[in-house]
Amino acid sequence: MKIQSFGVAAALALALASTASAQSKDVSYCNALAAKYQQYLGHGSSGRHGGIDDQNIDARMAADKCVKGDTSGIPVLEHALKDARIELPARS
Repeated sequence: MKIQSFGVAAALALALASTASAQSKDVSYCNALAAKYQQYLGHGSSGRHGGIDDQNIDARMAADKCVKGDTSGIPVLEHALKDARIELPARS
């Protein structure tokens, strides 16, 4: 019984470690998207693309979420950057 419990605990620990690693990569990617959004689209006319997406409240909120560790903003930022023809950062 002890061996079976140890096996279940070990499998659970590996699953949690794998999930944490994936989440960490998502947070890193989200932060890279947010940084690129801020660099090119988030500063009004000071961005390289002249603030073409200055009024996109959803993208600004998504960038704020990423900075706070909430990766739910990834699709919104990807869409905003693709629409502006800005290359997405590499996703590791």
